[in-house]
Amino acid sequence: MKSTLNSSIGLSLLIISLTAISCKKEDSAATFHYQIKTTSAPAVTTASGVSTESTPASIKWNEGYINVSEVVFEAEKDEPDGQNNDVDKVDFEYNDLVKVDPFATSGNTFGNVSIVPGAYENIEIQVKVKNSHSVPPIVLKGTYTSTGVTTPVELFINEDLDINADYGDFSVGENRDYLGLITLRLDLLSAGITLEELNAASKVDGKVVISQTSNAAIYQKIKANIEAITDVQFEN
Repeated sequence: MKSTLNSSIGLSLLIISLTAISCKKEDSAATFHYQIKTTSAPAVTTASGVSTESTPASIKWNEGYINVSEVVFEAEKDEPDGQNNDVDKVDFEYNDLVKVDPFATSGNTFGNVSIVPGAYENIEIQVKVKNSHSVPPIVLKGTYTSTGVTTPVELFINEDLDINADYGDFSVGENRDYLGLITLRLDLLSAGITLEELNAASKVDGKVVISQTSNAAIYQKIKANIEAITDVQFEN
């Protein structure tokens, strides 16, 4: 009977100890928020009479939104010396549909993700969007100017897409708040597209509409550029 009682007490103390350790680990987690913003170089225009055949297109994007369905923080966690010689690959996810205005100057911070403190390397941030039957997850609007004429442009992306950004090493401290600042270089979105292509594009009510089914060749070039326009920085 005494042996059984001692065993029960020992087991209870062990459970309490493990619970305390677990709570301590959770309590020390850092919190990550995210923000998406845009940055662009000044738009380039062409004077009347200048050939547009090989002139790079320069679209000035000025409004739009991104419906984010998920953000993944993926990295390799560097364990302290003597604990584990292997580097563990981990990911921390934010899963919630949120409409983000990347042109907003304030109020577009989202997410509340707990991340275990430690040293991380080879970080990749994945912003995921999903196709929708109701509204496209990415809509951008802007203008371009050719031979003195300004024409509206509208981009609609309605398919599954990952917008990825790489970061090197980062140390996450205990009980800290961090901002993952995701920047979209929209001036690079039209790389490989010429003014001649935009001038020859089909128009709807005077606007160049770019989507999977409208001006599809231009759409495919823009979609291919998305991977190269994204950068991420961490702030606290």
